Amino acid sequence: MKQLISLFAEIWRAGMKIFSAQVPENEQAEFNSIVLRDNMLRLQILIIPNIVFHLYLFSQDYMSLKNGDWLLAGNEGVAARAWFYLDLTMNIVSGAVLVISLFHRAKSHAIGKYKSAAIVYFYAIFVLLWSAVGSSVSQLEYGSISAYFLGVLSVSTALIFEPKKRLIIIMLGHCAFFTGIFMFQSNHVLIESHVQNTALLIVISWILSQILYVHTVRGFLDNKLIRRQADDIYRATVAEKERELEIQHIRAESERIAYEQTIKSQQRELEFSLRSLVSKNAFLSEIRAGLESVHSFVKPLGIERFEQIATRVRRSIASLDETEGLNQQFEEVHKNFMESLKHYYPTLTAMELKVAALLRMKLFSAGISEALFISKRTVEVHRLSIRKKMNLERNDDLYTILVEFDGKN
Repeated sequence: MKQLISLFAEIWRAGMKIFSAQVPENEQAEFNSIVLRDNMLRLQILIIPNIVFHLYLFSQDYMSLKNGDWLLAGNEGVAARAWFYLDLTMNIVSGAVLVISLFHRAKSHAIGKYKSAAIVYFYAIFVLLWSAVGSSVSQLEYGSISAYFLGVLSVSTALIFEPKKRLIIIMLGHCAFFTGIFMFQSNHVLIESHVQNTALLIVISWILSQILYVHTVRGFLDNKLIRRQADDIYRATVAEKERELEIQHIRAESERIAYEQTIKSQQRELEFSLRSLVSKNAFLSEIRAGLESVHSFVKPLGIERFEQIATRVRRSIASLDETEGLNQQFEEVHKNFMESLKHYYPTLTAMELKVAALLRMKLFSAGISEALFISKRTVEVHRLSIRKKMNLERNDDLYTILVEFDGKN
């Protein structure tokens, strides 16, 4: 016995799990808006065939009116008159609700939010009440309550309602139906049959409506879960890309710092080498000048040896271009500067670009003269040419402009 009770309990829990679903409170407003949006569309889909069908019935009612069925005695005459007004009412109300729902749907779509569900509740209650009255009339003539069955099933399967609101709406319809049956029907056998059929209808309509509601809730929750998972994946992807970009930025920054340090080291080495070259050339030039000043005093027997020494000193004076390793280092350190300067001032010659680079290294005309093995006058000519080609004013400091030049001027 206990095992049987446990089995029924498991079946009951499984059934409740199938027919139950709940939306979290923090998502209830969004769910209600989505349900209302869907109900607006479902309402219009329900109304359109309703209008078409009842227009056909109304045409038949009108033919009955012309044929004099209204004047028939007994229930037939009552039914004919009742159906004429019922179908007329259905068409008028359905048309009005369709227009209002279309307007409400367009307005809600424009503002992006559905607010009022009053028109949906109104039409659901109207259809149930109409079908209840229609069945009360129909059962007088034919003993049939099919109109009420169709009304309840159409509302239960076409529109989505929360369990409490659905119960209220269906109970209103049943109250109206039972009131009509007990008022117009005196046959107790038919009344009992209608009550049994209606009880079955209540169960079927509740199950169908609950299935629709649960399906809607689970669809909403599944979509939310999918969106959350997609958002999580997106955020994880963005975070991963940000980490990659940060790593790339750190690597690039490290490479930039290393490059700058290398350039600075090369610049220091180049500056030291150039200054050494300038000092050496200056010293040798002084020796050469001294030798030339005493050339006339050398005796004929020692003149050949004297000239050999003078020639050796002269050959030891090397320009930047003649010093292969130093010239290559100079080209590497100042490559970007000279290329950018040439780009913006294309008329500058190769010698003028070297003079500009040496000026940028804080070498004066004398130092540049020794480094390039040219006269000071030639250096001054190159300086003036550089100023002219760069369109500098008289008050502009050439050294400052060359130091601040970064290829973006």
